Amino acid sequence: MGTVLQDYDIRRRVYLSLKETAAGLSSHDLLKITEVAGQVHGVVRIRPGSWQVLVDVPEINCHKLGSELLAIGFRHAGQLNTINERSTFLLGGVMNETPL
Repeated sequence: MGTVLQDYDIRRRVYLSLKETAAGLSSHDLLKITEVAGQVHGVVRIRPGSWQVLVDVPEINCHKLGSELLAIGFRHAGQLNTINERSTFLLGGVMNETPL
């Protein structure tokens, strides 16, 4: 039973929304965020139009990611449980979607 719950926690993903938008960040800042996200199996997504920066991360690593982002000077504004991934583009990472 514990293994099933642990597998579920690893597969379930959440989206941390950063307080800063991509329009207000430098390319160096975005690179640092992408590197930190990658260390916890996260993927950086950006919503066109609002330039909202979302980090798609396994739920089990959410708190670690928040701490790591804070350590490099970035805060998150909150956590979303679902988004329309097709309304974002990937800044870094591997897309796990299959083509239509």
